[in-house]
Amino acid sequence: MASDPLQQLANLFIKFPGIGGRQAKRFAYFLVNQDPEFIKELTFAITDVRQRVSQCRHCFRLYTKNASEAPVCNLCSDPERDHTTLLIVEKDPDLNAVEKTGIYKGDYFVLGGLLPLLEEKESRHIRSGELVAAVTER
Repeated sequence: MASDPLQQLANLFIKFPGIGGRQAKRFAYFLVNQDPEFIKELTFAITDVRQRVSQCRHCFRLYTKNASEAPVCNLCSDPERDHTTLLIVEKDPDLNAVEKTGIYKGDYFVLGGLLPLLEEKESRHIRSGELVAAVTER
Protein backbone atom coordinates (compact mmCIF):
# COMPACT_ATOMS: atom_id res chain seq x y z
CA MET A 1 0.00 0.00 0.00
CA ALA A 2 1.38 3.39 -1.03
CA SER A 3 1.86 5.95 1.69
CA ASP A 4 -0.18 9.14 1.77
CA PRO A 5 1.59 11.89 -0.25
CA LEU A 6 -0.14 14.64 1.74
CA GLN A 7 1.20 13.14 4.96
CA GLN A 8 4.68 12.77 3.43
CA LEU A 9 4.65 16.46 2.52
CA ALA A 10 3.32 17.42 5.95
CA ASN A 11 6.10 15.38 7.56
CA LEU A 12 8.64 17.48 5.67
CA PHE A 13 7.03 20.72 6.82
CA ILE A 14 7.08 19.52 10.43
CA LYS A 15 10.88 19.68 10.22
CA PHE A 16 10.67 23.47 9.80
CA PRO A 17 11.26 25.38 13.07
CA GLY A 18 8.03 26.36 14.78
CA ILE A 19 5.79 24.25 12.52
CA GLY A 20 3.58 21.67 14.17
CA GLY A 21 1.45 18.93 12.70
CA ARG A 22 -1.69 21.00 12.08
CA GLN A 23 0.21 23.83 10.40
CA ALA A 24 2.17 21.33 8.31
CA LYS A 25 -1.08 19.77 7.07
CA ARG A 26 -2.40 23.25 6.18
CA PHE A 27 0.73 23.88 4.11
CA ALA A 28 0.32 20.53 2.33
CA TYR A 29 -3.34 21.20 1.50
CA PHE A 30 -2.48 24.72 0.40
CA LEU A 31 0.07 23.41 -2.09
CA VAL A 32 -2.31 20.80 -3.48
CA ASN A 33 -4.76 23.58 -4.31
CA GLN A 34 -2.25 25.81 -6.09
CA ASP A 35 -1.88 26.08 -9.83
CA PRO A 36 1.07 24.34 -11.50
CA GLU A 37 2.81 27.67 -12.19
CA PHE A 38 2.99 28.44 -8.45
CA ILE A 39 4.41 24.98 -7.74
CA LYS A 40 6.97 25.48 -10.50
CA GLU A 41 7.95 28.87 -9.04
CA LEU A 42 8.26 27.43 -5.54
CA THR A 43 10.35 24.52 -6.76
CA PHE A 44 12.65 26.87 -8.64
CA ALA A 45 13.01 29.20 -5.63
CA ILE A 46 14.01 26.29 -3.38
CA THR A 47 16.55 25.00 -5.89
CA ASP A 48 17.85 28.52 -6.59
CA VAL A 49 18.41 29.35 -2.93
CA ARG A 50 20.47 26.18 -2.47
CA GLN A 51 22.63 27.03 -5.48
CA ARG A 52 23.10 30.77 -4.98
CA VAL A 53 23.25 31.20 -1.21
CA SER A 54 26.48 30.41 0.58
CA GLN A 55 27.90 30.79 4.07
CA CYS A 56 30.61 33.39 4.61
CA ARG A 57 33.84 31.78 5.73
CA HIS A 58 34.59 34.69 8.08
CA CYS A 59 31.34 35.62 9.81
CA PHE A 60 29.26 32.52 8.92
CA ARG A 61 26.27 34.53 7.74
CA LEU A 62 24.31 33.38 4.74
CA TYR A 63 24.70 35.57 1.68
CA THR A 64 23.88 35.52 -2.01
CA LYS A 65 26.98 34.74 -4.02
CA ASN A 66 27.88 37.28 -6.66
CA ALA A 67 29.46 36.65 -10.04
CA SER A 68 32.97 36.52 -8.53
CA GLU A 69 31.99 33.59 -6.27
CA ALA A 70 33.91 35.21 -3.41
CA PRO A 71 34.04 33.01 -0.28
CA VAL A 72 33.24 36.00 1.95
CA CYS A 73 30.15 38.17 2.14
CA ASN A 74 29.92 41.83 1.19
CA LEU A 75 30.13 42.92 4.84
CA CYS A 76 33.38 41.06 5.53
CA SER A 77 34.96 42.25 2.29
CA ASP A 78 33.96 45.90 2.80
CA PRO A 79 37.15 47.94 3.42
CA GLU A 80 35.07 50.73 5.02
CA ARG A 81 34.01 48.54 7.96
CA ASP A 82 35.88 48.47 11.27
CA HIS A 83 37.49 45.03 11.15
CA THR A 84 38.89 45.43 14.69
CA THR A 85 35.48 45.08 16.36
CA LEU A 86 33.32 41.99 16.44
CA LEU A 87 29.64 41.70 17.31
CA ILE A 88 28.54 38.17 18.15
CA VAL A 89 24.95 37.34 17.20
CA GLU A 90 22.97 34.14 17.55
CA LYS A 91 21.58 33.83 14.02
CA ASP A 92 21.35 35.60 10.67
CA PRO A 93 18.08 37.44 11.49
CA ASP A 94 19.84 39.06 14.46
CA LEU A 95 22.65 40.28 12.20
CA ASN A 96 20.10 41.62 9.72
CA ALA A 97 18.26 43.51 12.47
CA VAL A 98 21.45 45.19 13.70
CA GLU A 99 22.61 45.95 10.16
CA LYS A 100 19.24 47.50 9.33
CA THR A 101 19.81 50.20 11.98
CA GLY A 102 22.92 51.42 10.12
CA ILE A 103 24.63 52.19 13.42
CA TYR A 104 27.11 49.34 13.80
CA LYS A 105 30.00 49.37 11.31
CA GLY A 106 32.19 46.54 12.57
CA ASP A 107 32.39 42.84 11.79
CA TYR A 108 29.94 40.17 12.86
CA PHE A 109 30.14 36.57 13.95
CA VAL A 110 27.05 34.36 13.63
CA LEU A 111 27.30 31.88 16.50
CA GLY A 112 24.72 29.52 15.03
CA GLY A 113 22.63 29.11 18.18
CA LEU A 114 22.69 29.53 21.91
CA LEU A 115 24.83 27.64 24.36
CA PRO A 116 22.71 24.85 25.88
CA LEU A 117 24.03 24.87 29.43
CA LEU A 118 22.41 21.60 30.46
CA GLU A 119 23.98 19.46 27.73
CA GLU A 120 27.33 17.77 28.07
CA LYS A 121 28.56 18.49 24.53
CA GLU A 122 27.36 22.05 24.10
CA SER A 123 30.14 23.02 21.67
CA ARG A 124 28.58 20.93 18.88
CA HIS A 125 25.62 23.32 18.79
CA ILE A 126 27.58 26.52 18.32
CA ARG A 127 30.72 27.62 16.49
CA SER A 128 32.85 27.94 19.62
CA GLY A 129 36.14 26.94 17.96
CA GLU A 130 35.57 29.31 15.06
CA LEU A 131 34.68 32.10 17.51
CA VAL A 132 37.94 31.64 19.41
CA ALA A 133 39.82 31.82 16.09
CA ALA A 134 37.93 34.95 15.02
CA VAL A 135 38.65 36.72 18.33
CA THR A 136 42.29 35.61 18.32
CA GLU A 137 42.98 37.03 14.87
CA ARG A 138 41.84 40.52 15.88
